[in-house]
Order: sequence, then C-alpha cells, then structure tokens
Amino acid sequence: MTSEIRQPQSPQCEQTPPGDACASLMPSPEGDNFPSAAVLPLLPLPAELPPPRPWGFWATAGWTVLIVITQFVVQLVALIPFVIARLSQAGADAQARESILANIGQVALDGTYASVAVIASAAACVALIALAIRVRRCSFVQYVGLVPLRLKQVLVCVPFLAAVYLGSCILAGSDAQSGQFMTSLFKAPGSMALLIFALVAVAPFYEEIIFRGFVFKGIASVRYGSAAAVLLPSLLFAAIHLQYGQRQMLVIFVLGIFFGVVRLATGSLSLTILLHSLVNATAVAFMIFGLQ
Repeated sequence: MTSEIRQPQSPQCEQTPPGDACASLMPSPEGDNFPSAAVLPLLPLPAELPPPRPWGFWATAGWTVLIVITQFVVQLVALIPFVIARLSQAGADAQARESILANIGQVALDGTYASVAVIASAAACVALIALAIRVRRCSFVQYVGLVPLRLKQVLVCVPFLAAVYLGSCILAGSDAQSGQFMTSLFKAPGSMALLIFALVAVAPFYEEIIFRGFVFKGIASVRYGSAAAVLLPSLLFAAIHLQYGQRQMLVIFVLGIFFGVVRLATGSLSLTILLHSLVNATAVAFMIFGLQ
C-alpha cells in the first residue's frame, strides 16, 4: 500500500483561499527581504483641505486703499463728460470757460453727475471686492455677510437706529456747512428720481459692502479684532464724507459705530444695508420737503 506524500504547509495558511494575505509570506521573486504589496502599511488618506480663510489685516488694508483709489478715479473720469458739456455750452466765451474750469467743484454738484458717479463707483468697487474675494477662493455672499433679513432683528434695530440718529444729530448740532452739500445737490439741475435711487439704494449697498462687509471681515479675522472691526471701518466711513462738514461727519461716525455693532451682533450685512438706506431716505425726505 502506498502512502500519499503531502507537502508541509504553514499552519497559518491552513484553509486559506489562494491569493489571500498569507500569500505574502511566500518569498517574492526579488528576494525574501522584498515586502509584498499585501503587507505594506496602509497609507493615511489625505486630510480634508481647510476652508478658505479671509484676508488678514494688512492685506485687507492694501485692498481697501486700492478700492478707495478706484472710487476716486472713477468719479474723476465720470466728471470729464460733464465738464466738456459745460464748456461746449459756454461756446467761444473765454471768460465763461475760465470760470467753469476754475470752479469744477460746482460741476460736481450737478444732480445727474452725482448719480452717475455713485452708480459707477458702486459697480467698480463691488467688482474689485468680488475679485479680491475670488482670489481668496471664498464665497462673496458668505464673506461679506449677505444673509436673509430677519423681521425680528429689523423690528429691534430700527427703534435703536432712530434714537442713535436723533441723539447724534442733537449732540453734533449744526453750522453753516451742515446740509450745504445736500441742499446744493438737490437744487442743482438733474434727474431727481435718479439721484434718489443713487443715494437711497446704491450708495448704502456698496458702502456697506466695503466697510461692514469686506473691511470688517478682514479686521475681525484677526485675534481680538472685534472692537477694531467696528471702530476702524467707522473712521474710514466718516472720512470719505468730507463734503458734509465736520459736524455731519461726527454723525456719520456714530452711525458707523452703530452699524458695526449691528453687524457684529447679528452677522448680517443685509440688515446694515437696510438701516443705512433708512438713514439716507430720511435725509433725502427732509431735503425734498424742506426745499418745497
């Protein structure tokens, strides 16, 4: 009787299907010291990329300077056609032409020019901010805080806005320069409807995107930057309104502080845009009915 000769097997591989992990224990063609793919350690999966972060303080400051320069250049370029139109109306009258060139600031009080300058500045500045946010690979809406309005927040903030606005106007008082710019603007020729649209809708929208949106976000992202995010944009906000005089600039600064606190407390830029529009609408209503 012949006995069947069986090859010895490793105990670890008994009843193991071919091609399983035990196959790695067999010598590889390159040598016994070559690790088989089956026994290589599992490589860790790449960690999820961190979410995009907003621009820091100094980068935000640099972008803000560029935005302010852009606004100034756009308004200057928009002024050129109106100056040319005034010069053409003067015709060959050399004295009248010299007077126009010597008082270009009077041309800037044209209602149509003011409307065009505000709308053009808004388009250029918002486009530049959108570019800055896109370079950072962030969402524009989330970056600046354009969230849906909440009725409860509106109802709470509007009475506080009325108190702050009225109180700041009383404390600031008035002088010869207070209201002079707005009075001249509404008395000057131009489209009244376009001017109201520019002052009540366009100006609050793009100014809030700049100061309580882009600038606020960049400063607030810095450690302990909450107070600075309220204060610094308010200073800049008042500084770009030099045409209103010192007393009115103080009112604008106080309103900027209030808007900043609202932005910080609610996270909503949409709410500050609405409140800013209400302030401008109130000022425009006083100018219109006061002039009539």
